[in-house]
Amino acid sequence: MTQMPNSIRQFIKIAFGFPLTVISLAFIARIIYVHKAELPSLHTISPFPLFSGIIFVCLFYLIRSIVWHRIIKDQVTKKLDPLESIYFLSLSELRRYIPGSVFAFMSRGFYFKKYGLEPKHIPKLLIVEAIVFVISASILSIPAILHFQDSIVNVISFKYSIFFVALFLIGAFFGIWKVFNKISNKNVQLKSIQDFAVTTGIAMLGWFFFGFGNFLITSSFVTFDFYNSLPFISLFVFSWLVGYLSFITPMGLGIREGVIALLLQKQFTLGIASAIGIWSRFIVIASEILFVLTLLVIRKYKITQYFQKPWQDNIAILIAILYSTYFSLVTLAKHAHFMTGKYDLGNMAHVLYHTTHGNIFQHTDPGGTEIVSRLATHADFILILISPLSILLDESELLLTLQSVALGAGVYITYKLAELILNNKNLALLF
Repeated sequence: MTQMPNSIRQFIKIAFGFPLTVISLAFIARIIYVHKAELPSLHTISPFPLFSGIIFVCLFYLIRSIVWHRIIKDQVTKKLDPLESIYFLSLSELRRYIPGSVFAFMSRGFYFKKYGLEPKHIPKLLIVEAIVFVISASILSIPAILHFQDSIVNVISFKYSIFFVALFLIGAFFGIWKVFNKISNKNVQLKSIQDFAVTTGIAMLGWFFFGFGNFLITSSFVTFDFYNSLPFISLFVFSWLVGYLSFITPMGLGIREGVIALLLQKQFTLGIASAIGIWSRFIVIASEILFVLTLLVIRKYKITQYFQKPWQDNIAILIAILYSTYFSLVTLAKHAHFMTGKYDLGNMAHVLYHTTHGNIFQHTDPGGTEIVSRLATHADFILILISPLSILLDESELLLTLQSVALGAGVYITYKLAELILNNKNLALLF
């Protein structure tokens, strides 16, 4: 088969690709404009959980691309760089916001054809991807279904709920049967049950990141109990699943927000519950655009060549980041519920406050009301060095966050020390 000349391919890309991307972005802007009154005010937003949530949502987009790469890697005839696969998948997924969402599927065929992926194989591969995502999202939805079962039954009558559960189980078993059937016929890349299980497990990790990211984004303007976070993390995955299975609107727009509002109206007012759905959707869309732009910069300037670490190093760094983020949020939540004390957090926070206000390394006397030198009890001069950071955060919140980050950094330090002693990266990672 003769290959399409570069000039024609470039013309098609400019004539169709660019306008469709503009249409999808315009559609996103219209959604945000219509619901702008329901979004929270910027001055009420807590930046730390918001930015943390964006990071976890971006991790979900990364894992979504990794799942697609695993599905197609044995179908392509030319070597496909993982970064290129992630970039093209993410770029094509932006098109799903166009009503009908068929352009996202067409874009995959266009972007991956150059690597030998035949357009006729795209529908089959998309079915495999859909089955993997539905099964993995269904598993992650179980805590939400169990926790909000009363609300779900109240929304639809009991007899209809039985009907929907039966329909869901039939669909799940049918999907699993189709996967095994395709595996046995070797029509797709997933050639074994082990491959399918690994890919589904990777997708489950992605859904956890998606749910946790949405949970953090929501926590930026409403108060959640971090010690009972699993059902709410699962709720965001469940709402995505319902919207995905609706096949009515692109990316379940409106359906997903409605599910969130209906299931959260016992914890919040209907207005706040609705705002949670709109706000999380807005930030998730913004995160996806940010993720694509980040990939564009990485790809254009070949930044990955400066970070070519072994996979064990990357896993250790990821664990350190997850630890630091999670325990920062937990300790901040405890502080917000008056579960921290004067010893030693209060005294150290006073040192930061007084240092930034001219009384360097002084604080309120723990046994009285006088301003005394911190040297009366401790010589932790590092407080002087970090005091300028209290301009960005409340003194107590800054100390709690730095404490978790310092402990999280110990993960990577322990890993490197173990590697130095054992001379084995796999064993070192166990530590």
